[in-house]
Amino acid sequence: NSPYWTFSLVAVVIVLVIATPLILWLGIWWLWAYLIAINVATFVLYGYDKGIAGGEQTRVPERVLHLAELFGGTPAAFVAQRVFHHKTQKGSFQVRFWLIVVVQILAVIAIWWFSRG
Repeated sequence: NSPYWTFSLVAVVIVLVIATPLILWLGIWWLWAYLIAINVATFVLYGYDKGIAGGEQTRVPERVLHLAELFGGTPAAFVAQRVFHHKTQKGSFQVRFWLIVVVQILAVIAIWWFSRG
């Protein structure tokens, strides 16, 4: 059982459990509900990984953390890095994190630019 699939599935379940009631019961627009949910999932993954670091339990693979960021969890990742003091000193991780942030900012700018009519 691969930790990549296990923790990816955990993230998907968290997103579904949070986003579904936000959409169905509270009438929140699906995109906002998704962004709230992916950020909660990202924060939980960071917190869990920090909590078990140095122990015998299976860690959250960095690839899964980066995928959660890429799929919209960068705000929570940024906060979690500071709250948990996790992954802030690992240079290769930070390079990938900030690259994802830049790509997301460029994507938002491009969407805005091309949607202006």
